[in-house]
Amino acid sequence: MRIGLALMFFCNIAHSQNFAPSKFAILADSTGRAGNVREAIMAWQMDYSFQPNAETAYKLASLYAMCEYADSAFFWLQLALEKDSSDRAMVDGDFQFLTKFEKWEYLEGKQIAKLEAKQGLFKNLPLARSLWRVQMKDQAYTSQYSMARSKLGPDHPASLALIILNQKFREENAHEVEKLIQNFGWPKISEIGESAAKSVFYVIQHGSAEGRKRYLPELKAACQAKEAPWLWYATMYDRILNDQGKNQCYGTQFSWGAGGTILRKPIDAPEYINKRRLELGLEPITDIDVPQKD
Repeated sequence: MRIGLALMFFCNIAHSQNFAPSKFAILADSTGRAGNVREAIMAWQMDYSFQPNAETAYKLASLYAMCEYADSAFFWLQLALEKDSSDRAMVDGDFQFLTKFEKWEYLEGKQIAKLEAKQGLFKNLPLARSLWRVQMKDQAYTSQYSMARSKLGPDHPASLALIILNQKFREENAHEVEKLIQNFGWPKISEIGESAAKSVFYVIQHGSAEGRKRYLPELKAACQAKEAPWLWYATMYDRILNDQGKNQCYGTQFSWGAGGTILRKPIDAPEYINKRRLELGLEPITDIDVPQKD
């Protein structure tokens, strides 16, 4: 059985602490992925009472937000973020529902203050905040779709409706990002930070094949100016090759195989892939089949 994200977190820290997943965490993870949200919430609450930690509180906040129980979601999210100085919650699609409340502005402000204390002031904070919302919207309702797919099946009207809703959000994002790039060019990491700038990358990458091809030169220019990481360029370039039915160049594209395995899509001239990656400053790949010379 595939281990869920929450249990992966527990396993990663088990060696550094006297810590192991409880029976409640195992039950919560399996029931949540199966789409049984109420049962998952009860199990995570039992787990938290057994061994309180920020990750369990975050999981509870996510589930309550997905059920649109705002007060409970904010309660658990504030617990989860007490010692958190990341932007994780601000780009998490599970919290899309919470953004309509004043409490979200307060919580978001506290996280931004932590971020700025750690990495310096944002030169264009309004744009950064706008793009964090864009990234959140890009991922909105993906967890609900995964649950609906598990519980009801991919062809159930509820599952299909969530796909349509997510696609609508992504189309709105694409329109907003296109206007931004046309007016100001590709956003600079030096002005809004990498996380906010990544929102634009995600929107273009998840959008149309035409959009990826149109904005690839803008992204390349940003990489050359050290205002975007070359991994974004490699990932978008490979996706464009896949759009055209060609093998990828840098090994960034994957697909689902039988039994839920993840497979790297075919690579053009795989014996030279690490040379190409090195030219962009990317780490080498070791898990690829390279044709042997006769």
